[in-house]
This record gives sequence, C-alpha cells and structure tokens, in this order.
Amino acid sequence: MLIRRVGGELVIVRQTDHMAQVARIAERWGNDLFPAPKHREETIRAAALHDNGWRIWEDQATLVPETGRPRNLGEIERPEHAAFYREGVRNAVAIDPYAG
Repeated sequence: MLIRRVGGELVIVRQTDHMAQVARIAERWGNDLFPAPKHREETIRAAALHDNGWRIWEDQATLVPETGRPRNLGEIERPEHAAFYREGVRNAVAIDPYAG
C-alpha cells in the first residue's frame, strides 16, 4: 500500500489498484512515437500481474501498532515481503511463463 496523509485523512492506494492502472497504461503502448513491445500481449499481462503477490498481504494487511493504520509499502519486513512476492511470481508464471 502507498499511504500518505492529505489534510486530516489518509489516502491509501493498494498495490493491486496500482497494478491494474499499470496494465491500462501498458495497453496503450505502441504509436508513431513509442513502438509497441515485441511481445505486446505478454508484456501487458506482465504489467497486469507485476504486483499480484501484494493481494496476499493486502487481504490481511498488518497494522502499525503505534498508529493502528495499515503498513506503508516500505514498512513491511523484508522476509514477509519476499515471501508474498515469491508467491506472486509463481502465480504469474502459472498464468504466463513469459510474463512471469
């Protein structure tokens, strides 16, 4: 999650929402100024799956004890982060080895 304070409120963008946005951007690649990648469909799929491991964590996000808010992207312990990212890569490979 990307979390920032705006006024008195927290604005939270889930990595899975970011992942969907990146996929929409990737779908637009390829025009007179910016050529489409060689493996266009696989590249779009890779963009659409690149943060899929975060879903595991976001479904059961841990909180910062001092504040009670969800942990920001950089506040997750490396071993925990590596574990769900590894699982995300495995999920992507199962869907499309090139994208994975």
